[in-house]
Amino acid sequence: MLKKLFISTIIAVSPLAVFAADITNVEFDNGDVTVSGKGGSTVQAEFRIVVPATEVVEYVQTDVDGDGLAPVNHSIGGSLGLQEGTHNVKVSVKLPPNTGTYDLDVQTAGIYGGIRAIDGDDSVNGTETFSDALRTVSNSSSNSTSNNDDDEDAAPSWLSTIMAQFNALLAALNNNSGTTPPPAPVNASCAEYANLSMGLMQGSDTRPGGAVGRLQSFLMYKGFDIPLLSSNQAPYGFYGSQSAAAAASFRAANHCM
Repeated sequence: MLKKLFISTIIAVSPLAVFAADITNVEFDNGDVTVSGKGGSTVQAEFRIVVPATEVVEYVQTDVDGDGLAPVNHSIGGSLGLQEGTHNVKVSVKLPPNTGTYDLDVQTAGIYGGIRAIDGDDSVNGTETFSDALRTVSNSSSNSTSNNDDDEDAAPSWLSTIMAQFNALLAALNNNSGTTPPPAPVNASCAEYANLSMGLMQGSDTRPGGAVGRLQSFLMYKGFDIPLLSSNQAPYGFYGSQSAAAAASFRAANHCM
């Protein structure tokens, strides 16, 4: 009687022994497990997916936390999908438009021995989250943050251009003797810095996606480190002494007025 009960128990729990697909790691086209880029740009992500027996992976779905967009489904493996074994799968991931650091959610789906799954939400068999995998360091266009509440702190790029042209014209009008050389061309990096820093000073404090955060991301993208941010010891949004030092170094290196 005990032997029959033991066999019955094994048969009852055997379905629980089926293993799901395992997404073990991610590597981006920069060769690292994290990637930075301009808002709206596309990067290549390569996932290592281990598919066990009695499983198949037909879709990889990627979702960037906080970007406000729907998940993206990537059909993989052709008509048969990915069968048992270890596979490296490359897909495209779009960076969010606003500056900040984002998690990347990934899941796999597939129907073993049956009809093909419809998308990445159909018969999910593996999930993984890669924390802080994506960082947007500057926006792809001035319109991408046009609805941000902190836009009132920063002048649009077209205004900076007009101001530079006006200053050049004023200098030319004041040059009555003709001995003063024409004004030097406006440094594009300085103009962008002036746009981002308008109205800000040491002690300014906004939320991470606000005007201070955009200026900090710009400075770090240009190679002027803010140690507390690059080491994730502090959030974006506070204009402290390290941010002020980075800004001063940027102005000196680029000869900004």
